[in-house]
Amino acid sequence: MGSCFSRPSSEDLPSSTSQMPPSQQQFSSIHANNGPADSHLFQSLANQRRIAQMNVYKDDSSLARKMTPMGSMYYGGMPIPQNSTLSSNDSRGGHSSQKVIALYGYESRVDGDISFKKDDIMVILEETNSDWWYVRHSKNGLGFVPRNFIAPLDSLEREEWFAGKLTRSMAEKLVSAPNMPKGTFLIHLVSFYSEESAGLCCKLTYAAPKLAPQRTDLSSDTKNNWEIPRTELQMIEKIGTGNFGAVYAGLWRGKVEVAIKTLKPGTMSPEAFLKEAQIMKQCQHPKLVRLYAVCTREEPYLIVTEFMKNGSLLDYLKKPENHLSHKALVDMCSQIAHGMTFLEERKLVHRDLAARNILVGDKISGIPEVKVADFGLARIMEEEVYEAAMGAKFPIKWTAIEAATYGNFSVKSDVWSYGILLYEIFTRSAPYQGMSNKQVIDEVERGYRMPKPAEIEDAIYERMLQCWDKDPERRPCFAFLHSFFDDYTVTSQPSYIATSVDDPCFGGYRR
Repeated sequence: MGSCFSRPSSEDLPSSTSQMPPSQQQFSSIHANNGPADSHLFQSLANQRRIAQMNVYKDDSSLARKMTPMGSMYYGGMPIPQNSTLSSNDSRGGHSSQKVIALYGYESRVDGDISFKKDDIMVILEETNSDWWYVRHSKNGLGFVPRNFIAPLDSLEREEWFAGKLTRSMAEKLVSAPNMPKGTFLIHLVSFYSEESAGLCCKLTYAAPKLAPQRTDLSSDTKNNWEIPRTELQMIEKIGTGNFGAVYAGLWRGKVEVAIKTLKPGTMSPEAFLKEAQIMKQCQHPKLVRLYAVCTREEPYLIVTEFMKNGSLLDYLKKPENHLSHKALVDMCSQIAHGMTFLEERKLVHRDLAARNILVGDKISGIPEVKVADFGLARIMEEEVYEAAMGAKFPIKWTAIEAATYGNFSVKSDVWSYGILLYEIFTRSAPYQGMSNKQVIDEVERGYRMPKPAEIEDAIYERMLQCWDKDPERRPCFAFLHSFFDDYTVTSQPSYIATSVDDPCFGGYRR
């Protein structure tokens, strides 16, 4: 696949794991708001489980910049139990009598599910699959419950302060929310990499609230049987028009908010439609819009997806009231690259990556959640590059030169489009203004690239130019672009010192 920018993984960095049993490879990380030093509270909260590697901050205004780990701490010498279910993706199958506790409330939607309230205790009867478990509830009887709404009674997952597998940037957003008091903290899994040891420099007071889990399916029934009767859908408001039809905000069974994408009759064969839907169903990632169900018994065909309340990023950026800080814009770039990394790893090509196909949800600490949408042109790649079908339409100003000229689409052509998307995000304007599609193709072939706008910093513009490299193999991969923007707030500060001038994370190719 060619060149890929990459930052060192935690395994590449120094560690003191020689002092620990080989099986103890994962620790927890504290993210805390500022306050007086006090490690006693943390020791109590840790409940004799070993907790390590905390990131702490000295003042509210520089929370995102104070990234230096202040030390590693161990309490009780007791490792995280190897049989603890620390991931929402756990699936062992078979039967069990393990007790679980509800982390959130849930309202049943079909006969096979059961309702429960936060903190209810249930007994697992069968770990049916990775998303739905069969349980016994003392009051509501037997039924399926969503796996990511519950946790083993004796696990870290049940603790309010334990956030599980969470990125550093998301942890920072949660503890630095405007309504969070000083001393707010959470703990999440990381890999240990520091040899230094020091005490906490902030008093831990309030656990930052956990993010509500993402809905994986409409119900346990639609996990595998995702053809649903269209009579269960209610279209409320038209919210847009896509490549193949209109998009509506609606409800499923009068309860669940969904987006309903219609397909114009005759624009795609049933086989192609179902292939598109199958691809979307397989793409389960927090930064990709989730497919719930389809309706294919009659035309127009319908795709039922997760609803994002603030619409497309293109429209969102146009509204004056949606003023966003530079930090928020950078964070959105990181989120989008995160979702595209998932597609890249699976050799999926989006082909229409642009602000109009990024959807916007709620804000977390002033930063909107964004997700990649519209897989209408996506195709699974059996080979690294495939020829575009004759007559296929694609947006010239967002399309890589080799795709626009020769019809050769690849993950690297998506990287080119990502560079154009960066231009849209930071300038809030369309690319190549005043130029026709033909002019764009002719000029780009001659080596023209959009000049740096005043709104875009040099380091970000440099990445944009790398995305627009004429040689697809020299373009960065999405994994690097995600790392670059995820770390950007730290690495762009004057006080930041890279570990090495040759650090491949910042400015070199790793082949």
